[in-house]
Amino acid sequence: MKARFVLDESSWAGALEASLVGALADAVERLLERLDAARDRDEPVVKHENYYETDLGDGVQLYAPLFDPHCPMRLDRDLAFRLYTALDRANAFDDSQLTQSVAEFHQEVRFTPGVVWAHTSCRNGHHVAVFPLPLGEVPVGKVPVTVANATLEIFFVAEESQHVDFFRS
Repeated sequence: MKARFVLDESSWAGALEASLVGALADAVERLLERLDAARDRDEPVVKHENYYETDLGDGVQLYAPLFDPHCPMRLDRDLAFRLYTALDRANAFDDSQLTQSVAEFHQEVRFTPGVVWAHTSCRNGHHVAVFPLPLGEVPVGKVPVTVANATLEIFFVAEESQHVDFFRS
């Protein structure tokens, strides 16, 4: 199985704050739209094996609002179930080839094994795009990503037009 998309952990960094102002639910819905579209089109999506440990801010990890009833961050029950189900469908990628877990893009150095994996895959001739959580100012379209001093343009897909553009490229 060759994956076409990988999930970006770093885009969840502001999720805790966004949940306080009500912006998180919309971003999760938009991510679910991309995941549903990829599933409907038989376009495999992968994630890092520790994706549920993604930091949402203040030490809250993604598994908490999905599974911990005492988590101070709440997601609507139906939305949480849909997100959990969609994430569970994504296979874990093989990270044995990764020499690091940080990448530089969008003017920041970020911990994001998913984007590093996409970079490595593209460098090896297999074009992969990234699904970020579309929360705030996330990179979209072709984005220069630097890993270990090597820069490649990687597609970030947050909506249908970028999804189509990735395959046209």
